[in-house]
Amino acid sequence: MESGSHEQTRKSNSASNNSGNEINSQANDLQPSSQSIEVRLQGGVVRSYEAGITVGAVASSISTSLGKQAIGGIVDGQNVDLDWVLKQDCELVIVTLDSAEGLYRYRHSAAHVLAQALKRIYGAEQVKLGIGPVIEDGFYYDVDLEHALSISDLAAIEREMNRIIQENHKISRRVVSREEALRIFGEIQDPYKLELIQDLPEDAELSIYDQGEFFDLCRGPHLPSTGRIKAFKLLNVAGAYWRGTRIIRCCNASTALLSRTKPNWMNICTCSKKRRNGIIVNLAKSSNCSCSPKKLLACPSICLKA
Repeated sequence: MESGSHEQTRKSNSASNNSGNEINSQANDLQPSSQSIEVRLQGGVVRSYEAGITVGAVASSISTSLGKQAIGGIVDGQNVDLDWVLKQDCELVIVTLDSAEGLYRYRHSAAHVLAQALKRIYGAEQVKLGIGPVIEDGFYYDVDLEHALSISDLAAIEREMNRIIQENHKISRRVVSREEALRIFGEIQDPYKLELIQDLPEDAELSIYDQGEFFDLCRGPHLPSTGRIKAFKLLNVAGAYWRGTRIIRCCNASTALLSRTKPNWMNICTCSKKRRNGIIVNLAKSSNCSCSPKKLLACPSICLKA
């Protein structure tokens, strides 16, 4: 798990018999830190900032355009969210959507939106979540629920996902202890998350991502908000197994990241299929796309143009 930021703490001043000194001491505690840090950016440029600045604020200081495009950062090789606080000298790469890392985060956050939509439609208590990873051509989420999902359910799930995207929920990270994580997922009776927590090393840092009423055990990072997702398409539903227990894999989905507007999915056809681990993956591309199936397998989103 990637390490999370810790809240800055202040040491309390020793008690003093001199009330004037005590007041001055308390006033000093309230003064913001003026420690300066050096941030090395791409290209070797070094800028000075006040300690405590966020990745997003650094991006905005470089240019207004970059501030709007930024979705997170990579600090000394560690993938972090946009609101990550910089406390010491570091190297920083600003992540935008038009990068491989940006695509990964886009799909990762879309998987969370999928899980949130499923809980809204079928009931938060009825939907038990397994894992929702990014794969080479999209994302999916393994879920356990009584309703037998089928292709005919995908349209309704997509509508709810679009509603969540339009609500533009802030996606935020919180670090929790192992005991707290076990309590949280024990209260909602999610056996799969409890298994995942118990399998992690004792010293692993655990984090939960929140968006609206939804939360999920996740190391991140994610997009700053659900509204940053512009286009996606759910393609199929398949069976999966969780340590011998049959569950539903919903759904392999392709994202149209490079399209600034939502593509016309009516013009998209299925041009190739590949079986992976017993799952049929439908690869969609636009009717005027000339990409080979091999290239499409590498990144089908490049073919989904408006």
